Amino acid sequence: MTAQYLLYEHIMMEFFRHLFKEDKMIRIDDDRCVRCGICVKECRNNVLAMVNDEKGLHVGVVHPENCSHCTHCVDSCSFKAISFSGETSKGRGKELAGIR
Repeated sequence: MTAQYLLYEHIMMEFFRHLFKEDKMIRIDDDRCVRCGICVKECRNNVLAMVNDEKGLHVGVVHPENCSHCTHCVDSCSFKAISFSGETSKGRGKELAGIR
């Protein structure tokens, strides 16, 4: 990756970090999720992981405090199983971030 790309990525991550409130949480819809793990691979901050517990194997939010709201996980999910709960601090935040 070039230095220019890394700077652009940092600026965009900071933009989205300020766009959302601190209490905005990532949510996985277990009914839509097919447990392919693509979102886990796309998450650069290790927020998501494949978890095997009483619910069986599924995608779990293991480190929500690391979420930068970059939307890589949302964009990578073809099944629209990932969203953010809560309201944004700015009116058009969901549209700008591509969150459905």
